[in-house]
Amino acid sequence: MPKLEGQTNYPNLEGAIAILCPEHRTFGRRQLSIGNRIEITLDHMEQAVGEITRPGADELISPAVVSALITEIGRHRYNYPQRAATLRQLVAAYVIPRWSDFAVPLSEIALSNLYSTAMFEALPILAEDPTFLSVLSTRIAHDNHFSPDSACRALRLVEVQSLQKVRVLLVSAIKRFRQDPRSDWQHVYVVLFSAAGRSLGWTPWIKLFAIVLGAPKHAEQPFTDRESIDPSKTSTENAEAFAELDRQVLKETEIRALAAGLLDLLEEDETYSSAGLLSRSAETRAAYVAGIADACAHDQNLRLAAIELLLWLPSGRATDFAQFAVTRLVRPADKDFMRDLSGHPQRMVGYGADAVRRAAFGARLERDVSLPSAGGSLMESLAEIGVHFPVNEEQPKTWLGDRIAERLIEKTASAVEMRFGKEYLDHSEEGEEKLLAMMFESLSTGFAALDLSLEAIARAASSPRRASVSMRYRTVDKAEEGAAGIKKAKVSLRICA
Repeated sequence: MPKLEGQTNYPNLEGAIAILCPEHRTFGRRQLSIGNRIEITLDHMEQAVGEITRPGADELISPAVVSALITEIGRHRYNYPQRAATLRQLVAAYVIPRWSDFAVPLSEIALSNLYSTAMFEALPILAEDPTFLSVLSTRIAHDNHFSPDSACRALRLVEVQSLQKVRVLLVSAIKRFRQDPRSDWQHVYVVLFSAAGRSLGWTPWIKLFAIVLGAPKHAEQPFTDRESIDPSKTSTENAEAFAELDRQVLKETEIRALAAGLLDLLEEDETYSSAGLLSRSAETRAAYVAGIADACAHDQNLRLAAIELLLWLPSGRATDFAQFAVTRLVRPADKDFMRDLSGHPQRMVGYGADAVRRAAFGARLERDVSLPSAGGSLMESLAEIGVHFPVNEEQPKTWLGDRIAERLIEKTASAVEMRFGKEYLDHSEEGEEKLLAMMFESLSTGFAALDLSLEAIARAASSPRRASVSMRYRTVDKAEEGAAGIKKAKVSLRICA
């Protein structure tokens, strides 16, 4: 130990700090250390740690000093396990009463060196501390240098004591994966669910999310008992997490079947040329929702997990349909659960849960109802958001069953028709085909704007269904003219809508 000049109340502690945490120059040339560091014996460590409880020692103890002391004690834990354990307890006894000051910096230090577990061994509180989990979730979501391997190492050390904490970490992992889809974040999902299963038990929620996000192969039909990953292609620790997942879910054929149905929607192609679920008829989509409801009808916890998954994981065009499906899955007894989802760490899930509550349980959230309400006409939606007008007694004329929506469509078409009728004389020399194409383009644009308005009204009123209007058209090729059309009649159109 180095000798310090002058009188001091902490000679051994200051000597240890001088060796373990040498001051770094803030300017000038880099200082090179030649030769071995002065050795600190276990006897010296015992003397140094014994001085941290003396009055005034707080000025010497920083998070970096605590980390250095714990690391140095760890070097002796194999040769002198009992004495090293006693020293760790003394350091922990000093840190824990001051945890609010040490939580954030010690979390950062622990995450900067995940190859050492000395910090977690000395301070078990760190593994389950909300501050550490918050720092970890931030690193996963926003630190591009925090690799999937680092995330897996950290998650193997944590103790996730609640489902809400699992959600927080999963939100960060999903966000990072969507930012960097080339990296293998599937392993992170599996290690997270393994940690959650270790702390909370393998609940239906964990099993369903683990299959959908971590092991979608287990949802492929016909079901097999094959491993979700080749153990030779990952680390031993990750392979153990995958093996644990396999043991828990391979026997759960009902959960695997539900996961297969949910993946039919989650893997929907975003393009309009898709032949997936969203491009099928309304009857097909209704049958899909009924199938999902039947798959989870026997288990309330599994049904609630499916509801949360549908509010969380779909993207793009699948989002609206998924939220509609949730309105058909919820039951009167789920009101408390939907209210809890309003505080979900993924805010969009909270917004969706609020909308479902309004759609399924009535507009006035404080009113208790016994059965879900269908609702959904445009008149009801306008009334819901405070737009009042004289009641229209005219009966619907089409299968829409909503005369107001029909009139909006008629008005949009007639407005385009009248404008082109007035402008025809000024543009008649441009040719019939060009004018028709321009008119159909205006009609398509007008209907698209109307559809956005109908959607906005339905969303504002949290209606579970809404009228939707769109128009597609194409120019008929010359080769098609005169060919057989509907009921063998000949095609004589320039444009087909």
